[in-house]
Amino acid sequence: MKCCFFLSKKHTGISGALAKGDVYKPAKDGIIIYFKTENINSTLKKVFENKGKILYPKTVNEKYGFAVAEFEDTEGNRIALHEKIKNENSK
Repeated sequence: MKCCFFLSKKHTGISGALAKGDVYKPAKDGIIIYFKTENINSTLKKVFENKGKILYPKTVNEKYGFAVAEFEDTEGNRIALHEKIKNENSK
């Protein structure tokens, strides 16, 4: 099994790991995990540069003050991104 750990730099929020092994099967069906990003566009650029595929382009929900996008990584996992945006309705 291979693992990659990601830790919260500010000791707040969620830390975790990605694991790869014979019993783990990538899928586009089922649950989806959202990762917060400060800038979806720059994150999607990195996805593209690293041979990932954009599944759902950045979509802004101005009413609730956020944007989302989805991509498929090179192993076939579907991953979502969330970015908080400023507007008159969000605080």
